[in-house]
Amino acid sequence: MLREQSDKAVFYSKTVNFLLLIAGIIFFIYILTIRTQDFSLDNNAIYEWQGEGQIQYRDKTEAVTGLPFNTEGMRGEVITFSTILKQEDSTSNSLMFRSVHQKVRVYLDGKQVLDYGNNNRVLHGKTPGSIWQVIRLPESFDGMELKIEMETVYKHYGMTIPLLYIGTKSDMVFMVFKQAFGAICVGIPIFIIGIALIVIGILFKKNKNTRRKLCYLGGFAALASIWMILEARIMQLFTGKTLLYTQLLFIIFSLLPVVLNRFLLTYQRFAESRYMRFVFFLSVVNFLVVQLLQITDTMDYLETANGTHVIFILMMFRIIQISIKDIKEKRPGDNSIFIACIVFAFFGLIDILRFYMINWSKDTLAFSRLGLAGFIVILGVSAIYQMAEDHGKAIEEKTFRKLAYTDMMTGMPNRTAFEAHMNRLRETGERVLAAVIDINKLKYINDTYGHKSGDEAICCVGRILMELLGDKANVYRIGGDEFCVLTEQLEEKDMELKWRQAKEMLSHIAETVPYPLMAACGYKKSDESGIDQTFIEADRRMYADKIKEEINGKTS
Repeated sequence: MLREQSDKAVFYSKTVNFLLLIAGIIFFIYILTIRTQDFSLDNNAIYEWQGEGQIQYRDKTEAVTGLPFNTEGMRGEVITFSTILKQEDSTSNSLMFRSVHQKVRVYLDGKQVLDYGNNNRVLHGKTPGSIWQVIRLPESFDGMELKIEMETVYKHYGMTIPLLYIGTKSDMVFMVFKQAFGAICVGIPIFIIGIALIVIGILFKKNKNTRRKLCYLGGFAALASIWMILEARIMQLFTGKTLLYTQLLFIIFSLLPVVLNRFLLTYQRFAESRYMRFVFFLSVVNFLVVQLLQITDTMDYLETANGTHVIFILMMFRIIQISIKDIKEKRPGDNSIFIACIVFAFFGLIDILRFYMINWSKDTLAFSRLGLAGFIVILGVSAIYQMAEDHGKAIEEKTFRKLAYTDMMTGMPNRTAFEAHMNRLRETGERVLAAVIDINKLKYINDTYGHKSGDEAICCVGRILMELLGDKANVYRIGGDEFCVLTEQLEEKDMELKWRQAKEMLSHIAETVPYPLMAACGYKKSDESGIDQTFIEADRRMYADKIKEEINGKTS
């Protein structure tokens, strides 16, 4: 019968899964068959300049029919672009392009309409920043001469005429947002994940190494996501302080290898490598030197970017080398770090090559975002899994420890817990009161009324001791019918009062059970003789009390 029900349950489960699969396929096909007239918010056309123009630099003049144009130059050199504008439609009213670390002048029919970067006053650095330049065009600009002068502030960098866009300002702002949309979709979740990992790491106190691992990974994720969003060329939509966020971008960029390397050193394989420790030291030195060169106006952040690139390459080289060695040696362990680093290294190196080969690229971090997302996801999942495993082990260890230190019958601390407390007292020499309690005639109870009654008597005495002394003393069951109390909060006169109360409670209970229920107690405050001698004396006094109780019992 049970087997038939199980077979039916499996059949129904498979049927439901099959129907859900069919429904998903139908829904996907339905989406593909939808046909409608597209109508987005940027419904006006934006034109990239594709006409005829001239580029002048040094003593050269070149004809161009498309942009961007890029060549090497020296600091202070000017590259000039000129063309005759063509008005594609009546809605176009603005010209936009992005200047990258360049001073800019723009003329329409010989009249200057823009001057950027030439009158900046900055405490440190040469760059005027990277900024979207927007020029308002006349209502009718067809046939007007456009002239753009761009001055490079760096050696071998900046002799570039970028893409020119013509359209409405609102549509071009929307275009900037769409270009940065990928970076936002990746950056914001990674930032949230990073903050979450930091919070989890701070709250997680079971394993110090796992805690540091989560915090460093979270810090790297948060910094990298901010760097990507700043690099996405969208901050100008929110603030006009372009130089501020340009410099913040480079500060974070030079800090990234420090945090990443520190995270890697939380893994034993990397911590054992002198090479990785040296690269970490190098990354810290690089960060400090980069800031010093900027502050002293010796070199700008962009001019020192290659040092950070070199450190990243050195790190990735060692990561790949270690991972290949582990694969060859078939070394067991967590391989997620190597997989994540190789993914990040592969995509990051592509963007580093693109930076040096095509620095005018529309999106210089397209591949790095993919690599970083993979890196964070792989290691985030791995770190959280490790944290859950550590937490499980901690709970298991706590459970076993509790079992090892707990008397199963009474639920009180057992002999092992008592010996641990005694060892601490031997080391510290702390003065405490020790009391020894023993049940009278337990063998008689077991033999006459059964072991169940004997167990009831033991539990009854233990319960009374915990009720009277549990909040001010450590109460242990140290033998079959023997208990011990260790406390620094009670004096001998206090213990005398407590024991008198305990005897009264035992007398009341004894009236309700068929067997005799009595116990003897001896206690003493420790002195310079030590805790062991105190316990011996308390035990002697307990036996004296037991003999006295037996004599009184016979007399009565």
